[in-house]
Amino acid sequence: MVLYSDNTTVDNTLSDVAGIIVGHRTLIATSSSGKAIRTGVTAILPQSDNLFYEKVIGASFVLNGFGKTTGLIQLDELGVIESPIMLTNRLFRFNELRKKQTGFIVATRIK
Repeated sequence: MVLYSDNTTVDNTLSDVAGIIVGHRTLIATSSSGKAIRTGVTAILPQSDNLFYEKVIGASFVLNGFGKTTGLIQLDELGVIESPIMLTNRLFRFNELRKKQTGFIVATRIK
């Protein structure tokens, strides 16, 4: 496992790191009241193997304390990541994100 490498590509992006998978979904719609909806979610898999069975070392740092987090207490206590890292804005519907992440975890735990 490589904990740190200063080798970057021209793009210098997270997806340049070998084994990391990054996905993104953008939602552009109009609400029933006619207001524009523009939101999205980014999912990061720190490795391509099953995260539940092949956990990776992890830690957290809260910069301003204003954002909402889920799972940081478990991460701080166990020191490992066993589910995808999901990034979104605070207006994204939390229940939808939780359902998707839970579905992913259940699907990947079944061998």
